[in-house]
Parts: sequence; structure tokens; C-alpha cells
Amino acid sequence: MKNKDIIKSKKREQRIYKLLVSLLIFLIFILFMVFVPMLVNTIIGIREKDRLNNNIIRMKEEYGIDIYYADNISDDVQCKYKLSGDIKTNNDAIDDIYIIMSRLPYDVWLEMTEYNRGEEIYYGRVIIFLCDSIEDTVAGRIEGIENEDGFSIALKVSNNSNIKTAFAHELFHRLDTLININTWLNYDKEFSYGKWDGTLPEDYEYLKRVNGNDNKDERKRYTIYGEDDINNIYFVSTYSQKSREEDMAEVFSYLLATGVFEDLPEAYNSPHVKEKAKLIVDMIAETFDCVDENAYWTRVYREKVANN
Repeated sequence: MKNKDIIKSKKREQRIYKLLVSLLIFLIFILFMVFVPMLVNTIIGIREKDRLNNNIIRMKEEYGIDIYYADNISDDVQCKYKLSGDIKTNNDAIDDIYIIMSRLPYDVWLEMTEYNRGEEIYYGRVIIFLCDSIEDTVAGRIEGIENEDGFSIALKVSNNSNIKTAFAHELFHRLDTLININTWLNYDKEFSYGKWDGTLPEDYEYLKRVNGNDNKDERKRYTIYGEDDINNIYFVSTYSQKSREEDMAEVFSYLLATGVFEDLPEAYNSPHVKEKAKLIVDMIAETFDCVDENAYWTRVYREKVANN
């Protein structure tokens, strides 16, 4: 009888042992499922943060550009838009920005940032703000810097798959300033504005307001969103219809942002948009002596527009 009690006791101990082992394995599994992903995410986060810091340093060293986001904005820098705090989003945005800058001839970039006072020539400050949102739902905005020579570009990087196009668009506004100065110095406004207006529909006037519900139906006219006949398409986007300046910037943006193995928007098959693209290429070549037939946008125009 005594031996039977001993056997029962041992079996009970074994069951308890197995239960405890199973419970321990379960707890280890739970800890593994919870803490390992946290550890991995932490490591990835640290690496992404290091990559972001290195990206910012690279942009400063190679192009003299200061880049600010939610966590590195300084007290002496003012941004009126909500900045992005997502590290990966900011990294991806800087990667796109770098691609666009690498397609821009460096001598053109120097001219874009060059200022002078009398005979003194120096380079102004350039700031890029990585933003969650910008007013009027636009993807980018270029502005002067208060009390300082230079310019800033605010880019909406959150939920934006067209950062390269948006950045190229804003860069053109700076190029356009230099184009205007060149045409004014050479008394040749006909070269840009007169010929550009000739690419528009007869008696056309820009809409000025193209955001939200403003002119919602009217702004689709003359675009792929409202026309079936390619010969009735005059604009690459609805935003192009805001003004001559925005129209030019939109046409140029795709010439600079479209990759070698990517297609331009369908609108570039239109004879009117082709004419606009040719004018853009000519305007830039006329303004910048350092631009030749190998400029990125010129090659895109030649291979994807003129020869298409």
C-alpha cells in the first residue's frame, strides 16, 4: 500500500512538472513574440535614425542644403507648416530628393543659389522642410527666407508618392526666376511668355484657383481627366491650370522626375504639351550656359517626347 502511494505521488509530481514545463515554454513563447519584435523594431529604428542623420549630413556637404523635420528643427528656424516626425518617411523623402539633385547639373545648382551685392558673389542659404501637410493641400511650396538671401522648400512627405515630382516642380520655380531675369536683361520676353501663350487654347485664361472644390469641373477641361481626344489636351495636370508659372513647373517636373525606365504621363503625347516641353528645354538652355544636350530633362524630352 505504501508503495502504491509513493508511485501515485511520483506520477502527480511528474504531471505537475510537465505542467510547469509547458507553462514555462508558453511564457517564453509569449515573451519571444512580444519582446523580439520590439527589439528588432528598436534596432531598425536606431539604424533608420542613423541613416537619417547621415542623409542630412550628405545633403549639407554635397549641396549646402539644410534639411529639417519635426525632431531636429532649431529655435532660429521658422516653419509655418506641420513637420514630419516619421523617420522612415523622412529617409525615403530625402532619398527621392537626392535622386532629383543628382540629375541637376551642379553648375546649374550653383547658379540657382548664387546671389550678389555689387561685385561680391556668394551663395545663399537653402532649406528643405519635410512636412506632414501644407496649406491648400499642395505637395510643395517655395519661399524666400526672412532677413536672409536664399530660399526654402516645404515638401509634403506624408502619404505622398510623388515627392520627386513635387520637388522638381518647386526647383523649377527658382529656375523660372533666373529665366525671367535673363529674358528681362536681354529684352526678350517674347521668347518665353509670348510663345508659351501660343500653346494654350484660344482665348484661354488661367483659373487661378484649382484646389479643393474650386472650378472642379472646369479644371478637368483640356486634361486627360476631361478629354478623350489627345489633340484637346493642353495641360499635364489640373494644377497646371492655376497660372503660367505653375503650368511651366508642372511640365518641367515630369521631365526631371521621370526615371529612365518609366513612362511620362499620357498628356505628353499631346502636340500642345510637346510644344510646351520643347519651350521649357529651350528656355533653360538659353539661360544657363552650362546646360547642353546631355542635361537630364533634355534627354528625357528627346527620348520620350520628341521621338515618341
